[in-house]
Amino acid sequence: MISKQTLEIRWYELGLLPSHIYNWFQCDCPGKILDQVNSRTDYYLWTKNNASMSVKLRENVIEMKWKDNNFDSPELKLEQDHTSIWQGNIERWIKWRHNQPLASNLQTVIRTDGNNFPWIAINKKRWQKLHNNVEIEISEIKINQRQYWSLAFEMEENPKQSIHTFSQAITDVYKTTKQLFLGNEQCYAYPSLLLKHLSAIGHW
Repeated sequence: MISKQTLEIRWYELGLLPSHIYNWFQCDCPGKILDQVNSRTDYYLWTKNNASMSVKLRENVIEMKWKDNNFDSPELKLEQDHTSIWQGNIERWIKWRHNQPLASNLQTVIRTDGNNFPWIAINKKRWQKLHNNVEIEISEIKINQRQYWSLAFEMEENPKQSIHTFSQAITDVYKTTKQLFLGNEQCYAYPSLLLKHLSAIGHW
């Protein structure tokens, strides 16, 4: 089992990734390109009303993720003018990734049930950069034919990479944007996205 602790902040919006966000990311967003484009389908275990836990099948391997609810999540608020505001809370997550692929017969069961409970298929198309050891990501997400897009920041936390490092990298990126409003109500992690999505389509 491989484990790590990360700092993360993510924003989501309903709809397709806007072309001006894609162009900004490619041309003006700081950082070295990690993935020009990466497409995959992850299968998430429905955890009912638990927004602090995530279990998924990613590329044949089971990954688990827990939110550190004891972490005093600092509030991020960046504002140049009323059209360009980023607000949200930075979260700490603990991740575990199994170092062996899941048995093929179990993978088949999960993928077969991928559009039904308890496993939900999430199609992702991602573009990533790395700025001062912080991963920056824009993505297109499809769940049950419903489209979302997102902007996310993630950094592995260690003694040399602190909350200050993370916050400064986000600020660096923010300064290159124009007319991009990301509010508190859009800021949450994947487990919350899945819960909000299922609620919106009337699954409970």
